[in-house]
Amino acid sequence: MSQPPTANNGDHAETEMSHLTMATTPLTVRPIVPEKVNGSESRTSTTKTKSETRVQFSSDQQITVLHETVLSTWAKFIEEFNHVDEHYISSTTISGFLKYIERERLTSMPHRGSRWDKVLKWAEFFALQVSGYSKVVEPFVPDSKDATKLILAACRVLLELGPGNAEALETTFGVFYKLGLSLSFFLRHNKLLSVTENIRREVGQAFNALLMLVRDVGHIYYVRITGMSTIEVVLDFNGVFGRQMDAFYRHKNKITDDMWEYTLASGFTIKVKTMRKWLGLQDRTLQTILSDRLAAKSHRAEYSCEWFQRHLLDFSRSEKKILEITAPA
Repeated sequence: MSQPPTANNGDHAETEMSHLTMATTPLTVRPIVPEKVNGSESRTSTTKTKSETRVQFSSDQQITVLHETVLSTWAKFIEEFNHVDEHYISSTTISGFLKYIERERLTSMPHRGSRWDKVLKWAEFFALQVSGYSKVVEPFVPDSKDATKLILAACRVLLELGPGNAEALETTFGVFYKLGLSLSFFLRHNKLLSVTENIRREVGQAFNALLMLVRDVGHIYYVRITGMSTIEVVLDFNGVFGRQMDAFYRHKNKITDDMWEYTLASGFTIKVKTMRKWLGLQDRTLQTILSDRLAAKSHRAEYSCEWFQRHLLDFSRSEKKILEITAPA
């Protein structure tokens, strides 16, 4: 069972070699049933509109883990970011964020494939996935809307550091892009995100881990970059933020496992964890090489290999079977 190599846009593909993921075929979702909480039934109601059916959750089904993180992060941003105030955060929306990226493209006119072009593209994709995820989980994670505002605000603060810091921001938004791919997977299976109490709890915890990661990245990069006028900012991203990333992926894997457990509840005796272990890579070195993390530094210089793009494109469009590349020894 491997995760489908698709995302919201056709150009995006997620490869998670060490994670058990959902199949490409549509899943059969069983209807949500009332759960027992403290010996009594929780109340779940369904509201129908012209465009969608919206499930409403009772107070004892709400996941409130985000609340304290939202409050502390909101205060931290106002205190640490010089130009950020209440209005800056509260007025942040997905449409406003996308318009900011559009204006930045018109202002800087980044070359296609350049670092700044990739940063803007990855930021846009990540923001869309966070916004979509928030809308799906908001019925049972009531603080998700404010969490999204904070995540988008942090991303904008980073982008406001400008194309002059594109090399440092490339790693950051490359990681955010991969996190967005995980969210896009959840969005493709959004009806399963609320079917059990365990999944709802992990969904809230994953959002909380994501907010804390973006908060810490935004704060540290902003302080480092604005505090140095000429020295290049170099951070061991995995070393500094590895704990937060591990927390997100741990919750993500738990959600995926629980989705499978729920979907295969009847007529399937093998545990999902057993299947994951059996299908997973056994070689530790290979696991490290294929780890779903971005290296701290870019693997190649900007614009490298562009000379070869036209040759490769012409070959892929031709009927030729072999492309020969020669060079002096």
